[in-house]
Amino acid sequence: MFKSLRWRIIFPTVVLLLAVMVAVGVYSTRALRESYLSQTESSLTTQARLLADSLQPALAGAEGSPSLAAEAAHWSSLIDARLTIVAPDGVVLADSEDDITRMDNHALRPEIVAAKSAGSGSSIRFSHTLGYDMLYTAVAVRDGDNLLGFVRLARPLDQLDVAISRMQQVWLAVAAGVSLVAVLLAVLISNRITKPLRQLTRESTLLAAGGETSGQAPTFSTDELQSLTQAFNLMSRSIQDKIQRLEVEKGKLNAILQAMSDGVLVVDDQDNVQIINQAACEMFAIEPQEGGSKNLIELTRQHQPAELLRKVKDTGQQQSLAFEILKTRQTVRAIAIPTQVYQPGLYLLVFHDLTEQKRVEALRRDFVSNVSHELRNPVAVIKMLSETLQDGAIADPESAQHFLSQIEKEADTLTAMVNELLDLSKAESGNLKLETRAVRPCQPINNARDRLALQAEKAGVTLRVDCPGDLPAVRADAVRLEQVLMNLVHNAIKFSKPGGEIFIRAKTEDAYMRYEVQDQGSGIAEEDLPHVFERFYKVDKSRTGEGTGLGLAVAKHLVEAQGGHITAVSALGEGSTFSFTIPLI
Repeated sequence: MFKSLRWRIIFPTVVLLLAVMVAVGVYSTRALRESYLSQTESSLTTQARLLADSLQPALAGAEGSPSLAAEAAHWSSLIDARLTIVAPDGVVLADSEDDITRMDNHALRPEIVAAKSAGSGSSIRFSHTLGYDMLYTAVAVRDGDNLLGFVRLARPLDQLDVAISRMQQVWLAVAAGVSLVAVLLAVLISNRITKPLRQLTRESTLLAAGGETSGQAPTFSTDELQSLTQAFNLMSRSIQDKIQRLEVEKGKLNAILQAMSDGVLVVDDQDNVQIINQAACEMFAIEPQEGGSKNLIELTRQHQPAELLRKVKDTGQQQSLAFEILKTRQTVRAIAIPTQVYQPGLYLLVFHDLTEQKRVEALRRDFVSNVSHELRNPVAVIKMLSETLQDGAIADPESAQHFLSQIEKEADTLTAMVNELLDLSKAESGNLKLETRAVRPCQPINNARDRLALQAEKAGVTLRVDCPGDLPAVRADAVRLEQVLMNLVHNAIKFSKPGGEIFIRAKTEDAYMRYEVQDQGSGIAEEDLPHVFERFYKVDKSRTGEGTGLGLAVAKHLVEAQGGHITAVSALGEGSTFSFTIPLI
Protein backbone atom coordinates (compact mmCIF):
# COMPACT_ATOMS: atom_id res chain seq x y z
CA MET A 1 0.00 0.00 0.00
CA PHE A 2 2.79 2.42 0.92
CA LYS A 3 4.38 1.97 -2.52
CA SER A 4 1.54 4.03 -3.96
CA LEU A 5 2.34 7.67 -4.68
CA ARG A 6 -0.85 8.70 -2.92
CA TRP A 7 0.16 7.07 0.38
CA ARG A 8 3.69 8.34 -0.01
CA ILE A 9 2.21 11.79 0.08
CA ILE A 10 -0.41 11.19 2.81
CA PHE A 11 1.66 9.22 5.34
CA PRO A 12 4.69 11.54 5.59
CA THR A 13 2.38 14.55 5.72
CA VAL A 14 0.36 13.22 8.64
CA VAL A 15 3.43 11.92 10.50
CA LEU A 16 5.21 15.22 10.07
CA LEU A 17 2.16 17.16 11.22
CA LEU A 18 1.72 14.95 14.33
CA ALA A 19 5.40 15.29 15.17
CA VAL A 20 5.09 19.05 14.93
CA MET A 21 1.95 19.01 17.11
CA VAL A 22 3.68 16.86 19.77
CA ALA A 23 6.69 19.14 19.79
CA VAL A 24 4.49 22.21 20.07
CA GLY A 25 2.45 20.61 22.90
CA VAL A 26 5.51 19.61 24.92
CA TYR A 27 7.11 22.99 24.42
CA SER A 28 3.87 24.82 25.32
CA THR A 29 3.39 22.73 28.51
CA ARG A 30 6.94 23.34 29.63
CA ALA A 31 6.75 27.03 28.79
CA LEU A 32 3.45 27.41 30.66
CA ARG A 33 4.78 25.66 33.77
CA GLU A 34 8.00 27.66 33.82
CA SER A 35 6.13 30.91 33.29
CA TYR A 36 3.65 30.14 36.05
CA LEU A 37 6.39 29.13 38.49
CA SER A 38 8.43 32.22 37.68
CA GLN A 39 5.48 34.54 38.20
CA THR A 40 4.38 32.78 41.41
CA GLU A 41 7.91 32.76 42.83
CA SER A 42 8.36 36.46 42.02
CA SER A 43 5.00 37.29 43.61
CA LEU A 44 5.71 35.28 46.79
CA THR A 45 9.19 36.77 47.13
CA THR A 46 7.78 40.28 46.89
CA GLN A 47 5.06 39.52 49.43
CA ALA A 48 7.57 37.85 51.76
CA ARG A 49 9.81 40.92 51.70
CA LEU A 50 6.85 43.12 52.60
CA LEU A 51 5.91 40.79 55.44
CA ALA A 52 9.52 40.77 56.63
CA ASP A 53 9.42 44.53 57.02
CA SER A 54 6.05 44.32 58.77
CA LEU A 55 7.04 41.52 61.18
CA GLN A 56 10.48 42.93 62.08
CA PRO A 57 9.25 44.65 65.29
CA ALA A 58 7.53 41.48 66.51
CA LEU A 59 10.62 39.34 65.85
CA ALA A 60 12.78 41.96 67.59
CA GLY A 61 10.58 41.67 70.71
CA ALA A 62 9.38 45.29 70.66
CA GLU A 63 6.84 46.15 73.31
CA GLY A 64 3.24 46.30 72.23
CA SER A 65 3.82 44.10 69.18
CA PRO A 66 1.02 41.57 68.45
CA SER A 67 1.75 37.88 68.83
CA LEU A 68 3.41 36.09 65.94
CA ALA A 69 0.60 33.52 65.72
CA ALA A 70 -2.00 36.26 65.30
CA GLU A 71 0.18 38.00 62.69
CA ALA A 72 0.64 34.76 60.78
CA ALA A 73 -3.09 34.06 60.67
CA HIS A 74 -3.90 37.64 59.72
CA TRP A 75 -1.47 37.92 56.81
CA SER A 76 -2.15 34.41 55.52
CA SER A 77 -5.82 35.20 55.05
CA LEU A 78 -4.96 38.44 53.24
CA ILE A 79 -2.47 37.02 50.72
CA ASP A 80 -4.05 33.56 50.34
CA ALA A 81 -0.82 31.72 51.12
CA ARG A 82 0.56 29.65 53.97
CA LEU A 83 2.78 31.81 56.25
CA THR A 84 5.50 30.35 58.45
CA ILE A 85 7.73 32.38 60.80
CA VAL A 86 11.04 30.70 61.63
CA ALA A 87 13.66 31.65 64.21
CA PRO A 88 17.32 32.08 63.19
CA ASP A 89 18.10 28.61 64.57
CA GLY A 90 15.33 26.97 62.49
CA VAL A 91 12.67 26.66 65.22
CA VAL A 92 9.19 27.40 63.90
CA LEU A 93 7.76 30.38 65.82
CA ALA A 94 4.38 30.56 64.10
CA ASP A 95 2.46 28.90 61.24
CA SER A 96 -0.86 29.84 59.70
CA GLU A 97 -2.01 26.24 59.02
CA ASP A 98 -0.22 23.84 61.41
CA ASP A 99 0.59 23.36 65.09
CA ILE A 100 4.14 24.53 65.65
CA THR A 101 4.70 21.98 68.44
CA ARG A 102 4.50 19.18 65.90
CA MET A 103 6.66 20.85 63.28
CA ASP A 104 10.31 19.89 62.75
CA ASN A 105 13.23 22.26 62.83
CA HIS A 106 13.42 24.15 59.49
CA ALA A 107 17.08 25.14 59.62
CA LEU A 108 18.02 22.70 56.84
CA ARG A 109 15.10 23.43 54.54
CA PRO A 110 16.48 24.51 51.12
CA GLU A 111 14.61 27.79 51.00
CA ILE A 112 15.78 28.68 54.59
CA VAL A 113 19.39 27.82 53.77
CA ALA A 114 19.25 29.98 50.62
CA ALA A 115 17.57 32.88 52.44
CA LYS A 116 20.20 32.75 55.19
CA SER A 117 23.04 33.11 52.67
CA ALA A 118 21.44 35.21 49.92
CA GLY A 119 18.57 36.97 51.63
CA SER A 120 15.88 34.98 49.82
CA GLY A 121 15.33 31.48 48.50
CA SER A 122 12.76 29.18 46.90
CA SER A 123 12.16 25.47 46.50
CA ILE A 124 9.47 23.09 45.27
CA ARG A 125 8.63 19.97 47.29
CA PHE A 126 5.92 17.37 47.12
CA SER A 127 3.45 17.45 50.01
CA HIS A 128 2.59 13.90 51.11
CA THR A 129 -0.21 15.28 53.25
CA LEU A 130 -1.87 17.29 50.44
CA GLY A 131 -0.81 15.06 47.55
CA TYR A 132 0.61 17.79 45.28
CA ASP A 133 3.65 20.03 44.92
CA MET A 134 4.13 23.17 46.98
CA LEU A 135 6.24 26.24 46.16
CA TYR A 136 8.12 27.58 49.18
CA THR A 137 9.71 31.05 49.26
CA ALA A 138 11.67 32.34 52.27
CA VAL A 139 13.09 35.80 53.07
CA ALA A 140 15.50 36.64 55.88
CA VAL A 141 14.39 39.26 58.44
CA ARG A 142 17.30 41.42 59.60
CA ASP A 143 17.85 44.38 61.86
CA GLY A 144 21.00 45.75 60.35
CA ASP A 145 23.50 42.86 60.52
CA ASN A 146 21.45 41.07 63.17
CA LEU A 147 19.43 38.08 61.82
CA LEU A 148 16.00 38.08 63.51
CA GLY A 149 14.49 35.12 61.66
CA PHE A 150 12.79 34.09 58.43
CA VAL A 151 9.40 34.64 56.82
CA ARG A 152 8.32 31.81 54.54
CA LEU A 153 5.35 31.72 52.21
CA ALA A 154 4.00 28.59 50.53
CA ARG A 155 1.45 28.16 47.76
CA PRO A 156 0.13 24.91 46.28
CA LEU A 157 0.73 24.11 42.58
CA ASP A 158 -2.43 22.06 42.04
CA GLN A 159 -3.94 24.89 39.94
CA LEU A 160 -1.00 24.72 37.59
CA ASP A 161 -1.50 20.99 37.09
CA VAL A 162 -5.19 21.57 36.37
CA ALA A 163 -4.40 24.27 33.80
CA ILE A 164 -1.81 22.06 32.09
CA SER A 165 -4.25 19.15 31.99
CA ARG A 166 -6.91 21.32 30.36
CA MET A 167 -4.42 22.64 27.81
CA GLN A 168 -3.35 19.10 26.92
CA GLN A 169 -6.97 18.11 26.37
CA VAL A 170 -7.49 21.08 24.04
CA TRP A 171 -4.25 20.31 22.24
CA LEU A 172 -5.30 16.68 21.70
CA ALA A 173 -8.59 17.82 20.23
CA VAL A 174 -6.85 20.31 17.93
CA ALA A 175 -4.28 17.69 16.90
CA ALA A 176 -7.04 15.25 16.00
CA GLY A 177 -8.87 17.90 13.96
CA VAL A 178 -5.73 19.07 12.18
CA SER A 179 -4.74 15.47 11.43
CA LEU A 180 -8.13 14.86 9.86
CA VAL A 181 -7.86 18.00 7.75
CA ALA A 182 -4.30 17.02 6.79
CA VAL A 183 -5.43 13.61 5.62
CA LEU A 184 -8.19 15.16 3.50
CA LEU A 185 -5.80 17.71 1.99
CA ALA A 186 -3.19 15.02 1.33
CA VAL A 187 -5.80 12.94 -0.50
CA LEU A 188 -6.88 15.91 -2.59
CA ILE A 189 -3.28 16.89 -3.37
CA SER A 190 -2.28 13.35 -4.30
CA ASN A 191 -5.26 13.06 -6.63
CA ARG A 192 -4.40 16.37 -8.26
CA ILE A 193 -0.80 15.26 -8.74
CA THR A 194 -1.39 11.76 -10.08
CA LYS A 195 -4.07 12.78 -12.57
CA PRO A 196 -1.93 15.26 -14.55
CA LEU A 197 1.05 12.96 -14.24
CA ARG A 198 -0.83 10.20 -15.99
CA GLN A 199 -1.69 12.57 -18.77
CA LEU A 200 1.89 13.77 -18.80
CA THR A 201 3.09 10.22 -19.28
CA ARG A 202 1.04 9.92 -22.44
CA GLU A 203 2.28 13.27 -23.73
CA SER A 204 5.90 12.36 -22.99
CA THR A 205 5.52 9.10 -24.87
CA LEU A 206 4.03 10.91 -27.86
CA LEU A 207 6.84 13.46 -27.82
CA ALA A 208 9.54 10.77 -27.59
CA ALA A 209 7.88 8.95 -30.50
CA GLY A 210 7.92 12.08 -32.64
CA GLY A 211 4.33 13.15 -32.07
CA GLU A 212 3.12 16.64 -31.18
CA THR A 213 2.33 17.54 -27.58
CA SER A 214 1.89 20.68 -25.53
CA GLY A 215 2.84 19.15 -22.17
CA GLN A 216 5.92 19.96 -20.14
CA ALA A 217 7.46 17.08 -18.28
CA PRO A 218 8.89 17.63 -14.78
CA THR A 219 11.09 14.90 -13.25
CA PHE A 220 9.71 12.28 -10.80
CA SER A 221 11.26 9.06 -9.55
CA THR A 222 8.52 7.07 -7.75
CA ASP A 223 7.65 3.43 -8.41
CA GLU A 224 4.09 4.29 -9.38
CA LEU A 225 5.41 6.67 -12.08
CA GLN A 226 8.07 4.36 -13.45
CA SER A 227 6.64 4.46 -16.96
CA LEU A 228 6.49 8.24 -16.85
CA THR A 229 10.10 8.40 -15.64
CA GLN A 230 11.24 6.18 -18.50
CA ALA A 231 9.30 8.23 -21.05
CA PHE A 232 10.64 11.44 -19.59
CA ASN A 233 14.23 10.22 -19.57
CA LEU A 234 13.92 9.16 -23.18
CA MET A 235 12.41 12.48 -24.13
CA SER A 236 15.02 14.39 -22.15
CA ARG A 237 17.93 12.53 -23.72
CA SER A 238 16.72 12.32 -27.30
CA ILE A 239 14.79 15.53 -27.80
CA GLN A 240 14.78 18.13 -25.05
CA ASP A 241 18.52 18.74 -24.70
CA LYS A 242 19.23 18.61 -28.41
CA ILE A 243 16.27 20.70 -29.48
CA GLN A 244 16.81 23.34 -26.83
CA ARG A 245 20.51 23.54 -27.57
CA LEU A 246 19.89 23.72 -31.29
CA GLU A 247 17.18 26.35 -30.87
CA VAL A 248 19.42 28.51 -28.71
CA GLU A 249 22.37 28.17 -31.05
CA LYS A 250 20.16 28.73 -34.07
CA GLY A 251 18.73 31.86 -32.48
CA LYS A 252 22.19 33.18 -31.72
CA LEU A 253 23.42 32.36 -35.20
CA ASN A 254 20.41 33.98 -36.88
CA ALA A 255 20.75 37.10 -34.74
CA ILE A 256 24.42 37.42 -35.58
CA LEU A 257 23.99 36.65 -39.26
CA GLN A 258 21.10 39.03 -39.79
CA ALA A 259 22.89 41.83 -37.92
CA MET A 260 26.06 41.47 -39.99
CA SER A 261 26.69 43.92 -42.80
CA ASP A 262 28.86 41.33 -44.57
CA GLY A 263 27.21 38.67 -46.69
CA VAL A 264 27.46 35.15 -45.24
CA LEU A 265 26.77 31.78 -46.89
CA VAL A 266 27.18 28.30 -45.43
CA VAL A 267 27.74 25.66 -48.14
CA ASP A 268 27.96 21.87 -47.86
CA ASP A 269 30.17 19.38 -49.70
CA GLN A 270 27.76 19.28 -52.66
CA ASP A 271 28.00 23.08 -53.04
CA ASN A 272 24.44 23.50 -51.81
CA VAL A 273 23.75 26.66 -49.82
CA GLN A 274 22.41 25.77 -46.37
CA ILE A 275 22.36 29.23 -44.73
CA ILE A 276 22.31 32.73 -46.24
CA ASN A 277 21.86 36.04 -44.44
CA GLN A 278 20.02 39.18 -45.51
CA ALA A 279 23.19 41.04 -46.51
CA ALA A 280 24.16 38.26 -48.94
CA CYS A 281 20.64 38.28 -50.42
CA GLU A 282 20.95 42.01 -51.06
CA MET A 283 24.45 41.68 -52.55
CA PHE A 284 23.47 39.00 -55.06
CA ALA A 285 19.88 40.32 -55.61
CA ILE A 286 18.39 37.10 -54.22
CA GLU A 287 14.86 36.84 -52.92
CA PRO A 288 14.89 35.50 -49.30
CA GLN A 289 12.68 32.53 -50.23
CA GLU A 290 15.24 31.43 -52.84
CA GLY A 291 18.07 31.02 -50.33
CA GLY A 292 17.41 27.49 -49.12
CA SER A 293 19.31 24.40 -50.37
CA LYS A 294 20.20 25.72 -53.83
CA ASN A 295 23.47 25.23 -55.66
CA LEU A 296 26.01 28.00 -55.07
CA ILE A 297 26.40 28.95 -58.74
CA GLU A 298 22.65 28.72 -59.35
CA LEU A 299 21.98 31.03 -56.41
CA THR A 300 24.72 33.64 -56.90
CA ARG A 301 24.96 33.39 -60.72
CA GLN A 302 28.70 34.03 -60.32
CA HIS A 303 31.53 31.60 -61.03
CA GLN A 304 34.05 33.23 -58.65
CA PRO A 305 32.49 31.94 -55.37
CA ALA A 306 32.44 28.38 -56.76
CA GLU A 307 36.08 28.62 -57.83
CA LEU A 308 37.04 29.97 -54.42
CA LEU A 309 35.20 27.11 -52.73
CA ARG A 310 36.98 24.59 -54.95
CA LYS A 311 40.35 25.97 -53.86
CA VAL A 312 39.38 25.62 -50.19
CA LYS A 313 38.36 22.00 -50.73
CA ASP A 314 41.62 21.25 -52.52
CA THR A 315 43.94 22.95 -50.03
CA GLY A 316 41.95 22.71 -46.80
CA GLN A 317 43.09 26.29 -46.07
CA GLN A 318 41.31 29.64 -45.98
CA GLN A 319 41.18 31.42 -49.34
CA SER A 320 40.16 34.93 -50.45
CA LEU A 321 39.27 36.58 -53.75
CA ALA A 322 38.03 40.03 -54.88
CA PHE A 323 35.52 40.32 -57.72
CA GLU A 324 32.59 42.38 -58.95
CA ILE A 325 28.99 41.20 -58.66
CA LEU A 326 27.38 41.60 -62.05
CA LYS A 327 23.82 42.20 -60.86
CA THR A 328 24.45 44.88 -58.26
CA ARG A 329 27.77 46.22 -59.56
CA GLN A 330 29.29 45.83 -56.12
CA THR A 331 32.95 45.05 -55.59
CA VAL A 332 33.36 42.46 -52.84
CA ARG A 333 36.13 40.49 -51.19
CA ALA A 334 35.12 36.88 -50.64
CA ILE A 335 36.72 34.77 -47.92
CA ALA A 336 36.13 31.00 -47.84
CA ILE A 337 36.80 29.20 -44.55
CA PRO A 338 36.63 25.41 -43.96
CA THR A 339 34.74 24.43 -40.80
CA GLN A 340 35.97 20.86 -40.51
CA VAL A 341 36.96 21.30 -36.85
CA TYR A 342 33.50 22.49 -35.76
CA GLN A 343 31.18 21.09 -38.41
CA PRO A 344 32.65 18.64 -40.95
CA GLY A 345 31.33 18.96 -44.47
CA LEU A 346 30.43 22.66 -44.27
CA TYR A 347 32.21 25.74 -45.59
CA LEU A 348 31.75 29.39 -44.63
CA LEU A 349 31.77 32.10 -47.32
CA VAL A 350 31.97 35.74 -46.18
CA PHE A 351 31.54 38.60 -48.66
CA HIS A 352 32.79 42.04 -47.59
CA ASP A 353 31.49 44.98 -49.64
CA LEU A 354 34.40 47.07 -50.95
CA THR A 355 32.28 49.38 -53.11
CA GLU A 356 32.17 52.29 -50.69
CA GLN A 357 35.82 51.85 -49.80
CA LYS A 358 36.79 51.98 -53.47
CA ARG A 359 34.56 55.01 -54.01
CA VAL A 360 36.17 56.81 -51.07
CA GLU A 361 39.62 55.93 -52.33
CA ALA A 362 38.70 57.21 -55.80
CA LEU A 363 37.36 60.44 -54.28
CA ARG A 364 40.54 60.81 -52.28
CA ARG A 365 42.69 60.33 -55.37
CA ASP A 366 40.54 62.77 -57.35
CA PHE A 367 40.66 65.28 -54.52
CA VAL A 368 44.45 65.13 -54.27
CA SER A 369 44.73 65.36 -58.05
CA ASN A 370 42.34 68.30 -58.23
CA VAL A 371 43.99 70.18 -55.38
CA SER A 372 47.41 69.63 -56.95
CA HIS A 373 46.13 70.83 -60.31
CA GLU A 374 44.37 73.91 -58.90
CA LEU A 375 47.36 74.89 -56.79
CA ARG A 376 49.90 74.30 -59.56
CA ASN A 377 48.57 77.01 -61.87
CA PRO A 378 48.68 80.02 -59.47
CA VAL A 379 51.98 78.84 -57.99
CA ALA A 380 53.48 78.48 -61.46
CA VAL A 381 52.25 81.96 -62.44
CA ILE A 382 53.64 83.51 -59.25
CA LYS A 383 56.98 81.74 -59.81
CA MET A 384 57.12 82.86 -63.44
CA LEU A 385 56.29 86.47 -62.57
CA SER A 386 58.79 86.59 -59.74
CA GLU A 387 61.52 85.17 -62.02
CA THR A 388 60.64 87.79 -64.64
CA LEU A 389 61.02 90.53 -62.06
CA GLN A 390 64.36 89.08 -60.96
CA ASP A 391 65.57 88.95 -64.57
CA GLY A 392 65.30 92.76 -64.88
CA ALA A 393 61.67 93.61 -65.30
CA ILE A 394 61.69 95.18 -61.84
CA ALA A 395 63.74 98.03 -63.33
CA ASP A 396 60.74 98.99 -65.52
CA PRO A 397 58.26 100.57 -63.05
CA GLU A 398 55.27 100.09 -65.30
CA SER A 399 56.03 96.40 -65.98
CA ALA A 400 56.96 95.77 -62.36
CA GLN A 401 53.67 97.23 -61.17
CA HIS A 402 51.76 95.03 -63.63
CA PHE A 403 53.63 91.89 -62.56
CA LEU A 404 53.12 92.69 -58.86
CA SER A 405 49.38 93.11 -59.47
CA GLN A 406 49.29 89.73 -61.17
CA ILE A 407 51.20 88.16 -58.25
CA GLU A 408 48.73 89.70 -55.78
CA LYS A 409 45.81 88.39 -57.84
CA GLU A 410 47.22 84.86 -57.88
CA ALA A 411 47.94 85.07 -54.13
CA ASP A 412 44.32 86.10 -53.54
CA THR A 413 43.25 83.08 -55.56
CA LEU A 414 45.42 80.81 -53.38
CA THR A 415 44.05 82.42 -50.21
CA ALA A 416 40.45 81.99 -51.36
CA MET A 417 41.14 78.36 -52.27
CA VAL A 418 42.73 77.64 -48.87
CA ASN A 419 39.87 79.32 -47.01
CA GLU A 420 37.28 77.39 -48.99
CA LEU A 421 39.17 74.16 -48.41
CA LEU A 422 39.18 74.87 -44.66
CA ASP A 423 35.44 75.59 -44.69
CA LEU A 424 34.80 72.45 -46.70
CA SER A 425 36.94 70.35 -44.37
CA LYS A 426 35.14 71.67 -41.29
CA ALA A 427 31.73 71.09 -42.85
CA GLU A 428 32.49 67.53 -43.97
CA SER A 429 34.09 66.57 -40.63
CA GLY A 430 31.23 68.00 -38.58
CA ASN A 431 33.48 70.57 -36.87
CA LEU A 432 31.83 73.58 -38.45
CA LYS A 433 30.58 75.87 -35.68
CA LEU A 434 27.36 77.72 -36.42
CA GLU A 435 25.91 80.59 -34.41
CA THR A 436 22.24 80.16 -35.28
CA ARG A 437 19.76 82.82 -34.29
CA ALA A 438 16.72 84.61 -35.62
CA VAL A 439 17.68 86.35 -38.89
CA ARG A 440 15.55 88.64 -41.04
CA PRO A 441 15.56 86.89 -44.46
CA CYS A 442 16.21 90.03 -46.52
CA GLN A 443 19.28 91.20 -44.63
CA PRO A 444 21.73 88.58 -46.01
CA ILE A 445 20.40 89.26 -49.55
CA ASN A 446 20.92 93.01 -49.24
CA ASN A 447 24.41 92.53 -47.80
CA ALA A 448 25.43 90.16 -50.61
CA ARG A 449 24.03 92.55 -53.24
CA ASP A 450 25.86 95.55 -51.75
CA ARG A 451 29.18 93.71 -51.53
CA LEU A 452 28.99 92.43 -55.12
CA ALA A 453 27.45 95.57 -56.65
CA LEU A 454 30.81 96.87 -57.95
CA GLN A 455 31.70 93.48 -59.50
CA ALA A 456 28.29 93.32 -61.19
CA GLU A 457 28.70 96.87 -62.52
CA LYS A 458 32.09 96.02 -64.04
CA ALA A 459 30.57 92.90 -65.68
CA GLY A 460 27.64 94.94 -67.02
CA VAL A 461 25.12 92.86 -65.08
CA THR A 462 22.11 94.20 -63.18
CA LEU A 463 21.26 92.76 -59.72
CA ARG A 464 17.55 92.73 -58.88
CA VAL A 465 16.21 91.78 -55.43
CA ASP A 466 12.68 90.50 -54.72
CA CYS A 467 12.36 90.16 -50.95
CA PRO A 468 9.17 91.41 -49.19
CA GLY A 469 9.86 93.08 -45.87
CA ASP A 470 7.12 91.17 -44.03
CA LEU A 471 8.68 87.73 -44.46
CA PRO A 472 9.08 85.71 -41.22
CA ALA A 473 12.51 85.30 -39.63
CA VAL A 474 14.66 82.24 -40.29
CA ARG A 475 16.82 80.22 -37.88
CA ALA A 476 20.32 80.47 -39.36
CA ASP A 477 23.90 81.64 -38.99
CA ALA A 478 23.75 85.09 -40.59
CA VAL A 479 27.41 85.09 -41.66
CA ARG A 480 27.23 81.63 -43.25
CA LEU A 481 23.91 82.42 -44.92
CA GLU A 482 25.41 85.53 -46.46
CA GLN A 483 28.44 83.44 -47.57
CA VAL A 484 26.15 81.04 -49.45
CA LEU A 485 24.38 83.91 -51.20
CA MET A 486 27.73 85.53 -52.02
CA ASN A 487 28.97 82.32 -53.67
CA LEU A 488 25.80 81.88 -55.73
CA VAL A 489 25.59 85.54 -56.81
CA HIS A 490 29.32 85.63 -57.57
CA ASN A 491 28.96 82.60 -59.85
CA ALA A 492 25.93 84.14 -61.52
CA ILE A 493 27.87 87.39 -62.23
CA LYS A 494 30.91 85.51 -63.49
CA PHE A 495 28.95 83.45 -65.99
CA SER A 496 26.44 86.10 -67.12
CA LYS A 497 26.80 88.10 -70.32
CA PRO A 498 26.94 91.93 -70.31
CA GLY A 499 23.47 93.43 -70.23
CA GLY A 500 22.06 90.42 -68.40
CA GLU A 501 20.07 90.47 -65.19
CA ILE A 502 20.40 88.43 -62.01
CA PHE A 503 17.32 87.94 -59.81
CA ILE A 504 17.70 87.28 -56.09
CA ARG A 505 14.43 86.21 -54.45
CA ALA A 506 13.15 85.01 -51.07
CA LYS A 507 9.75 83.45 -50.36
CA THR A 508 8.18 81.11 -47.80
CA GLU A 509 7.58 77.47 -48.62
CA ASP A 510 5.88 75.39 -45.88
CA ALA A 511 8.18 75.56 -42.81
CA TYR A 512 11.14 76.91 -44.84
CA MET A 513 12.36 80.07 -46.52
CA ARG A 514 13.36 79.47 -50.14
CA TYR A 515 16.15 81.62 -51.59
CA GLU A 516 16.70 81.73 -55.36
CA VAL A 517 19.51 83.13 -57.51
CA GLN A 518 18.56 83.17 -61.21
CA ASP A 519 20.87 84.26 -64.02
CA GLN A 520 20.49 84.61 -67.81
CA GLY A 521 23.78 82.98 -68.72
CA SER A 522 24.48 80.17 -71.13
CA GLY A 523 23.23 77.49 -68.70
CA ILE A 524 24.56 74.08 -67.77
CA ALA A 525 24.34 70.87 -69.78
CA GLU A 526 22.05 68.15 -68.44
CA GLU A 527 24.90 65.65 -68.00
CA ASP A 528 26.90 68.20 -65.95
CA LEU A 529 24.06 69.36 -63.72
CA PRO A 530 24.22 66.48 -61.14
CA HIS A 531 27.93 67.22 -60.54
CA VAL A 532 27.94 70.99 -60.05
CA PHE A 533 28.08 70.68 -56.23
CA GLU A 534 31.10 68.38 -56.30
CA ARG A 535 34.53 69.64 -55.27
CA PHE A 536 36.65 71.11 -58.11
CA TYR A 537 34.01 70.32 -60.72
CA LYS A 538 33.92 72.78 -63.60
CA VAL A 539 31.74 72.68 -66.68
CA ASP A 540 34.06 72.37 -69.63
CA LYS A 541 32.39 74.87 -71.99
CA SER A 542 29.97 77.29 -70.45
CA ARG A 543 31.55 77.42 -66.99
CA THR A 544 35.26 77.62 -67.76
CA GLY A 545 37.14 80.56 -66.36
CA GLU A 546 38.44 81.76 -63.06
CA GLY A 547 37.51 80.14 -59.76
CA THR A 548 38.53 77.38 -57.41
CA GLY A 549 35.70 74.97 -58.16
CA LEU A 550 34.89 74.80 -54.44
CA GLY A 551 32.28 77.54 -54.03
CA LEU A 552 29.21 75.42 -54.77
CA ALA A 553 30.53 72.49 -52.71
CA VAL A 554 31.02 74.83 -49.73
CA ALA A 555 27.57 76.34 -50.27
CA LYS A 556 25.98 72.89 -50.31
CA HIS A 557 27.58 71.89 -46.97
CA LEU A 558 26.74 75.24 -45.33
CA VAL A 559 23.07 74.94 -46.34
CA GLU A 560 22.77 71.34 -45.15
CA ALA A 561 24.53 72.18 -41.85
CA GLN A 562 21.73 74.70 -41.18
CA GLY A 563 19.00 72.16 -41.88
CA GLY A 564 18.27 73.13 -45.49
CA HIS A 565 18.61 71.71 -48.99
CA ILE A 566 20.16 73.17 -52.16
CA THR A 567 19.27 72.41 -55.79
CA ALA A 568 20.16 73.62 -59.29
CA VAL A 569 17.93 73.87 -62.37
CA SER A 570 19.43 74.76 -65.74
CA ALA A 571 19.40 74.17 -69.46
CA LEU A 572 21.86 75.20 -72.15
CA GLY A 573 21.10 78.66 -73.49
CA GLU A 574 18.38 79.33 -70.87
CA GLY A 575 20.36 80.36 -67.81
CA SER A 576 20.49 78.72 -64.39
CA THR A 577 18.55 78.92 -61.13
CA PHE A 578 20.18 77.91 -57.85
CA SER A 579 17.80 77.65 -54.89
CA PHE A 580 18.12 76.55 -51.27
CA THR A 581 15.91 76.38 -48.20
CA ILE A 582 16.48 77.50 -44.59
CA PRO A 583 14.12 76.55 -41.70
CA LEU A 584 11.81 79.22 -40.32
CA ILE A 585 11.75 80.09 -36.63
